[in-house]
Amino acid sequence: MTLQLQEDPSTAFTSRLHVSLPPPLSYIPYAYRDAADPVSLIHAIHERRMKAGVAISPDTASTSISDEVGELADLLLVMTVYPGTDFFFTSLSNTESEQPPGRGGQKFIERCVPKVAELRARFPDKDIEVDGGVGPKTIDVCAQAGMSYLCFGPIEQRLI
Repeated sequence: MTLQLQEDPSTAFTSRLHVSLPPPLSYIPYAYRDAADPVSLIHAIHERRMKAGVAISPDTASTSISDEVGELADLLLVMTVYPGTDFFFTSLSNTESEQPPGRGGQKFIERCVPKVAELRARFPDKDIEVDGGVGPKTIDVCAQAGMSYLCFGPIEQRLI
């Protein structure tokens, strides 16, 4: 769940709060829990006046998000670190991770940046968020690739 907070007039930034719900699909009726039918799931979320986002892990190709799903979703999230076990996350790939999942302070995975650019090219008006390991040396490349939002944790907060 993401909550939009009040805009800070002293900056160009709007604060957003990203909250993981364990397990988020328990809030959606059982009939819509089949990940093989993301269109129905997104519609079910929208019917409850909530926004729906689609996330891809570092091992998942951006092309796994179909045009239909990408257009329906309110937010596309590119994970640039491996997600923790507290996230509901389905990866289309079973390759071995570079870091153990759930570890804060993971190193930014640069090979994820082209996914942001590819999604931006396909969905020019869509909110695209980058989550994980972004810092002073990597924020520009994410912005240039087309990132709309940045999600950061305690490690990145110390760098601001």
